[in-house]
Amino acid sequence: MQCVGAPAVATHLERGGVCSEVRSVVEAHRVSIAGSNSLSIDFLAAASLCCSVLLIPANIGSSPIHGVGCFAAAPIPCGAVVWRFHEGLDVLIPRDALGGLPEVVRAYLETYAYTPTEDPAVLLLCGDATRHINHASDGNIVRSARTDVRYGEYIAARAIALGEELTCDYFEFDATARDKLRA
Repeated sequence: MQCVGAPAVATHLERGGVCSEVRSVVEAHRVSIAGSNSLSIDFLAAASLCCSVLLIPANIGSSPIHGVGCFAAAPIPCGAVVWRFHEGLDVLIPRDALGGLPEVVRAYLETYAYTPTEDPAVLLLCGDATRHINHASDGNIVRSARTDVRYGEYIAARAIALGEELTCDYFEFDATARDKLRA
């Protein structure tokens, strides 16, 4: 199993900062992090399989916007809270740690992680289907007015129908949105 230098993620796991479902998948793959600054690349795949912090039911499917998207698995009323940062599932990766990672991992993070506008020294990798929400300048999910929630809280901007693709304006929260959307 190929291991990569990922001390921030390994430390996060060692502190017990991952839900039991992710931990069991990682352990099933015999990923050992004890006393090591390495972590199997399989962790990223395992983390995407389970534990939703999306606060609404959602599915991953084919998207006309960008190939893969996140879709409402039930109607979502206007104003419903859709997502909040969840320490223990969502992973913060220091930008200064990126140089030590293999190119394939950096490319993965460039695609699925984002740079929070309020904390440009880190990348935030959502540990659930949120990473598949695509950009739209008039997204059906917007940042709420709450300022007491770390990395924001996101709500339905209007009623969202069953099967509708979830979208948000990346410029509301991602300091690297311009670069990401150019690619």
